[in-house]
Amino acid sequence: MHCIFLVEEDYKLKSTDEKAEQPHQSLINSLQSFPFSISKIRQDCNPWLKVLRVYQTISPTSSVTLKFCMNLHSLARKQKNLLLANRLNKYIKDNISACPEEKHHNLLLLNLQFESILLQYAENKFEDAFTNLWSFLCPFMISSTSRIFDVEERILKAKACLKLASWLRRGYSDWNLESTVLKMLADFDMTGSTSIGKDGNSKNINCKQNLGSITEEIIGTTTKMSSRICPTMGKSWISYASWCFKQAGGSLPVQNETSMDSCLFSPILVPEILPERFRLTKDEVLRIKSLLLCLLQDNIDVEGFRDEQEEESSLHDSAEHSSTNNPLQKLVSHVVNIIETVAGAPGAETSGGERLLATVSSQLRIFGGL
Repeated sequence: MHCIFLVEEDYKLKSTDEKAEQPHQSLINSLQSFPFSISKIRQDCNPWLKVLRVYQTISPTSSVTLKFCMNLHSLARKQKNLLLANRLNKYIKDNISACPEEKHHNLLLLNLQFESILLQYAENKFEDAFTNLWSFLCPFMISSTSRIFDVEERILKAKACLKLASWLRRGYSDWNLESTVLKMLADFDMTGSTSIGKDGNSKNINCKQNLGSITEEIIGTTTKMSSRICPTMGKSWISYASWCFKQAGGSLPVQNETSMDSCLFSPILVPEILPERFRLTKDEVLRIKSLLLCLLQDNIDVEGFRDEQEEESSLHDSAEHSSTNNPLQKLVSHVVNIIETVAGAPGAETSGGERLLATVSSQLRIFGGL
């Protein structure tokens, strides 16, 4: 019925004396009023193709027709109807330059670029798809000054970030991801190809040995960037939270190659991958000293400890002080190590405080008969 209505409206306009090249605004409004509910994958493309042909006949280059064609292109790709998807892709490319609505032209170009990349991936052209998707995202991924102001463009770029992260997580039996990851790495400012490790010292990036960490950092960067570009997209935050949780779990004593103990090249992840983020703070170490002082005050030099506490107020790493000759400091270092080790053990986050307390107490008894 909608198609019949459009044809009738088009016929009425052609029967008038108006010689305008573009359709009358009332016809454009009729085109825009039709609900394009073709986002679900379990639909038949054929009825929509019939509607599209009517639109193409009446207004082949209008933004409404091209958007409709883009939606049908996406549906065909998801249904693995790659022949139809390529036909629609070609139609959009051939007509997009003639789109009269300038405000829609740039967004249509971006959507076409993204859909073409997704089509390449669906055709198993993985290298081309990765290369083009990275080129699509790279300008604002590596630049801290890049801004995206259009709302629809922000949504599109956020989706593209999540898509890249998803592709990087997958395994490919007949294609090697390594060269593509290293090309992405080369686009970041490496500042001498060094990074700060968990001990606070700079270290060189060995691309071969750290390929898993490099890939994971790119995944984290694109996922976090998605949440920044489009803060209202719930999927971005869920994906980012999942990545952070995975990194937290991977930071436990038994690590895998995707566990990150430092940022190799991406400054956006520094707050999440700070060195020493799983160690006790300076104040916590001093509190342990004070507690041990109260417990053992009859067996140690109290005044000496207070002097030492003032001199070492800039303490940052308790483990490095284990070599001191002060018995109290040795005890403090060992207690700190026990707490950090037990708290970071697999399952500690779900075991409850009583189990942690019992384990720490047992370790302390073994160490010093406390």
